[in-house]
Amino acid sequence: MTGMGVSAGFIVLVPLFIVIGLFIGSAIVHVCLMIVGGANQSFETTFRVIAFSQGSTGPLQMIPVCGGLIAGVWALVCNCIGLARAHETDTGRAVLAVFLPLIVCCGGVLLIAFMFGGLAAWSTSQH
Repeated sequence: MTGMGVSAGFIVLVPLFIVIGLFIGSAIVHVCLMIVGGANQSFETTFRVIAFSQGSTGPLQMIPVCGGLIAGVWALVCNCIGLARAHETDTGRAVLAVFLPLIVCCGGVLLIAFMFGGLAAWSTSQH
């Protein structure tokens, strides 16, 4: 009986979490568009582009083994092209806005790794 309750919970909560994730992701991309100077339209336009691209690439995830990778790459391509066209900006700004969150996150992880590496080197040199 517990398995049926969990399944019913997933049926209700997964669409809710998808919508929440789309709003958060669209907000991050829209802020990045504003930073690079490419947000010529409203947040609604950004949300529509992100939602349409995620919805259109979602069925690709059903392909076994490599479907998620194909869908992820194609969603990035659709996001870049869609944002450039919908916001009437050049493609370079749209690409930078889509990849800026990834660049910031990877840069933060590298910074933390270098800090821990330096701390480890310093602590071993003290002995």
